[in-house]
Amino acid sequence: MMKPNLGRFEKDFPDYEFFSINRDKMIDLARHLEIYGIPSFLIFEHGDETGRLVNKLRKSYKEVKTFIDKTITK
Repeated sequence: MMKPNLGRFEKDFPDYEFFSINRDKMIDLARHLEIYGIPSFLIFEHGDETGRLVNKLRKSYKEVKTFIDKTITK
């Protein structure tokens, strides 16, 4: 559901890179990152995870943007 919004996030946060993975196709990476619920949103800064938004509910663009705003350091 969020894939169509990736461009909006990239525009709103130009200093950050955004990646989308298919958990079923990249199961080893999902296990490594301990991604068991989808959709999941993880934030990394300098290689360290600084935030994680996971629950089974669909998330709106606004919910994810609020999560990013609260998580990243500016």
